[in-house]
Amino acid sequence: MTPAMGSIPRGKKDKIEPLIKLASFSSSCLLAFPSRPPVVTTHTHITSLMMKALATPVKRAVKSASSQVLENTPTRPAKRTRLCVRTETTTQTERALGGAGDAPPSRALHTSKPSTSQETLDCEEFVRKGIAKLSEVCPKMREVVKKCGVPQRLLVRWGKTEAGTNGKQIDADGSSADDGEHRCFRALVRSVVYQQLAGAAANTIHTRVVATLGGHNSVTPTHVKTACSTREAELRAAGLSQRKLEYIGALAEEFVPSGGASHLDDASLRAMGADEAFEKLVKIRGIGPWTVHMFLMFTLGHADVLPVGDLVVARGIAKLYGVPVKDKAMDARSQKLLVEATEHWRPYRSLGSMLMWEVAGTKTV
Repeated sequence: MTPAMGSIPRGKKDKIEPLIKLASFSSSCLLAFPSRPPVVTTHTHITSLMMKALATPVKRAVKSASSQVLENTPTRPAKRTRLCVRTETTTQTERALGGAGDAPPSRALHTSKPSTSQETLDCEEFVRKGIAKLSEVCPKMREVVKKCGVPQRLLVRWGKTEAGTNGKQIDADGSSADDGEHRCFRALVRSVVYQQLAGAAANTIHTRVVATLGGHNSVTPTHVKTACSTREAELRAAGLSQRKLEYIGALAEEFVPSGGASHLDDASLRAMGADEAFEKLVKIRGIGPWTVHMFLMFTLGHADVLPVGDLVVARGIAKLYGVPVKDKAMDARSQKLLVEATEHWRPYRSLGSMLMWEVAGTKTV
């Protein structure tokens, strides 16, 4: 029994003494296994439990007893204690989720390696394999797949809808595989135009902007950069707000080579993993996390992206798994719950997200 135990009422000793012994035992473990993480937090947790359960006079005694245990606990070498200290550097993905400490690491949102041609949403065989895997690992997803089948967005992408696209691959962002070297830039320009607008209105404005620029083939970084500074009145008349005009100009700047500095283009974006592409794109003014996630999924075809900021996807996951997320604002806690609930979807979370768009609009799943 520790010296401080003598000041604890007799009726409480039987309850407290085992906890004090546990704290002492964890100290012994630290001596026996120096390669293990420090156990100081164990003492703190034990003390906290006791402080909540006992009356004020007893709290003082417990605190004294615990302090004696900690004083007898050897200090770990500095080079080992660093193993349990979280780095203060946060990734852009973590900041998008609400900051380090409140959110999982960036890998929680998407894979970090570049996708091969056989591991993207462009590969029908890979997609069907992914859908089968989701059905296998999750009974609830099995019911979703049974009712929804292959997501309609992918059928459009492959040119397999009833309306047909003459075999031409069309993405949900409106870009096409035939867009050539500026496909990524054009998809991002379109995303900016569409921000905060209803589909019909956004499509009308985008059509006018493209016509003002001289047609589809004129939507290139160099031409758009020049137009944003010399034809501002015309682009505003086409329906672009001043802010979106500035956003598109800033986007063009990132795609135009300047003084030998590195710049973005289709080749470099396709060579990047999803994390790296996210980091670079989300830094551009007017390009937010949701826009980048849609771009990663539909333009680059990454198969393992979870758009945690998408309210429809969130509602689908909440409906399927009973996740308590906020319906109108996706805070960091809600986003973290979504990541945890869909961990078993890896590496097909893009497919799972597309199925959630189907789930959110049904009453039978």
